[in-house]
Amino acid sequence: MAQSKSIFNKMSERIAWGILLGAFALFCSICISSSLGLYIFFFESSVPMEAVLQVGRGTAVLTSSDFVERGVRFQEDITGRTSSISTDSQSQSTISFKMPSENSASLVAAVTLKNSTDVKVQRASLPRFSWSRGLYSIVLRDFSGKLDILVLNTPNLLMEIHTPRGEQIFITSKGRYSIDASDTRVKVITHDGEAILFAPLRENNRVIPEGMEGVLFAGRNEPVISPTRPNLLENSIFVLDVPIAEQANNLPGRWGCTNLQDAAPRGNYLIDTLEGRSALRLVRADNANSHGETKCQQRFSEVGLDVTGYTFLQLETTFLVNYQSLSECGIRGSECPMMVRISYEDTNGVKQAWIQGFYYASNPSSNYPSRCDTCSQDHRQINEKVWYTFETGNLFSVISSTVRPARITAIEFYSSGHQYDLLVSEVALFAGYVDAVPDVSGQ
Repeated sequence: MAQSKSIFNKMSERIAWGILLGAFALFCSICISSSLGLYIFFFESSVPMEAVLQVGRGTAVLTSSDFVERGVRFQEDITGRTSSISTDSQSQSTISFKMPSENSASLVAAVTLKNSTDVKVQRASLPRFSWSRGLYSIVLRDFSGKLDILVLNTPNLLMEIHTPRGEQIFITSKGRYSIDASDTRVKVITHDGEAILFAPLRENNRVIPEGMEGVLFAGRNEPVISPTRPNLLENSIFVLDVPIAEQANNLPGRWGCTNLQDAAPRGNYLIDTLEGRSALRLVRADNANSHGETKCQQRFSEVGLDVTGYTFLQLETTFLVNYQSLSECGIRGSECPMMVRISYEDTNGVKQAWIQGFYYASNPSSNYPSRCDTCSQDHRQINEKVWYTFETGNLFSVISSTVRPARITAIEFYSSGHQYDLLVSEVALFAGYVDAVPDVSGQ
């Protein structure tokens, strides 16, 4: 009997110890899980980033995660886990990725879809708390076409762009980038910053520093890195080399601006910032009802800049028309809120000019001309209050061979009309040589 009682006591003691140790282990597990969960919540967790689709010209097609497809003419928030955006041959749109701030959303990156471009926004997230160490993550997939990317100074940023063939582009630093993905190649141009181009399956990768371009041809695993086409203009993004307190009364180096008007009020030009972009702002207000112009130009030497040694010449500019009071470009087609002009001498030494105008306001009943007397092509209608990037294409192909540019004497952009408000963030003139058609046969 005593022996049975002793055995029972030992079993009870073991059970008690087992329960105690189990409870302690459970307590430790709860503490570790809670601590890990709190760490992840405070330091690693993320929330969706605000993403807004703005259409600069034409119509963008937005397909949401529920496979509902709709045309976007002006602006729409991108919601849902995955959204696909496409533009046709006449359209352009910009996806602005933003993080919340005290007064308004602050821009993280702007991705401009040029014409005939497709991309899928798979993820856009930011750290739950501003002081945490999580990533600002933007993942774009199934990309084909052309993208212009502006990335602002955002710590811990990782932007991934994936093509259907498996090429990948990683961007982690502030800068400006152009990416072109076609059936034959992927090209990455780093105007400012640094990008990484990966071959499919990440078998090879190359860093593309500022002023360089990387090309990866289909069926090949080795990206080719080379200098990009040079920009013949200086200070294309209007940097001021003076203290901030003095900037309001100064112009960016190499650029000169002036005002012309038939009567008061006078226009104005100044450095300004909108949606994270620094820009030259040309504005005339105060109920002006007479003709006026505010213009900025960069001139070359008296003999001009010789471009006869190139086979490729392209003007690019990014701008936003905030307001115009006239319909279209006025009664003579010469008063657009944004006009660009290339002054040059042709191969016969004759002075010529190439002019392109842009506007958003249109009154069908006005029946104004679609181009000015000296313009070689129609003005373009774009949307108001949206950044728009214009590329001329190769000017040696756009301009008739009989008046082909030989020497560029000046590049000019200006607002013309009664009241206008224009912001121009960049003007560049790229020169070089027409790309050779690659052999993708692998031979």
